Formats: sequence, structure tokens, C-alpha cells
Amino acid sequence: MIETFYVHGIPKPAGSKTGFALRKGGAFTGRVAIVDACKGSRDWKTTVTQMVSDRLSKISKGRFPTMKPVSLSLTFFMQRPKAHLHGASKDFEVRANAPTHHSTRPDTLKLARAVEDALTGILYHDDAQIVTELIQKRYSNTPGVNITIEEVVP
Repeated sequence: MIETFYVHGIPKPAGSKTGFALRKGGAFTGRVAIVDACKGSRDWKTTVTQMVSDRLSKISKGRFPTMKPVSLSLTFFMQRPKAHLHGASKDFEVRANAPTHHSTRPDTLKLARAVEDALTGILYHDDAQIVTELIQKRYSNTPGVNITIEEVVP
């Protein structure tokens, strides 16, 4: 069983966390709050969860979330910076000296972490079930992520 999903939107990373001590009346409460350091990652995760859930409600017939090991392929499509382009406002062309690969931030592992977290409980019960993963970043005019999941058969 292989399923593929495309989620439109600007991919955001997750994974870097920041902790801070919770205080009440200036005194430490003994609790620590952990938050994702990337602004916008919560919205991106919500978008991924909603779009995949909506598509699954039409096709899944109870197959998800799976308890089996899975193979996950994620291809992130990132918007090119305007500095890579030249031409009239409607006819942008990629400059000859523009890089062909998206080799700048955000890094692929943190992008994948956000999507893996968003899919937990939707496609699989725990992201520890991912036994094989392919992660790629590409430039595109349509930002988003292509997600392909397949149950691994022993």
C-alpha cells in the first residue's frame, strides 16, 4: 500500500526547542515550558495535519493510522528568492548563475521533523515506526511538500 499526498504552503522547520522556567509571582514553580524555536512551525504542522486528514477521510477506509513499520519519502519544494530570477514581472526566468539546489536554511532534517510530528496519529501511531526515509529539498514555484508513505512488508 502506497499513498501520496501534496501539502501546499511554505515548509517550516521544527526540532530546535527553547525551555524557560515558569514563574508565579516571581518565584520558580518547579516547572519548565518547552516551546518550538521556529515561529510558524505550529501553523505549518496544523496545515499538514489538516490536509492529510482531509484526504484520508476520502480514501483511507480505516487503514490509517497504521501500526506497521513504514517508509516515508518527503520532497520539500521551496520558493526561489527573487535574486535568482530576472525578467518582466509576469515572465520571470531563472538566472544562469542561480544555484540549482536549495542548500540553505532551513535544513532538511528539521523540515522533516515538523512533518513527521504532524503525521503522528494520522498516518502512523508513532514516528518511531519510520524505518526508511528519503528527504529532499528542491526549488519550485509552488512551495509545499510531497509525502509518500508505504507500509514495509517483512
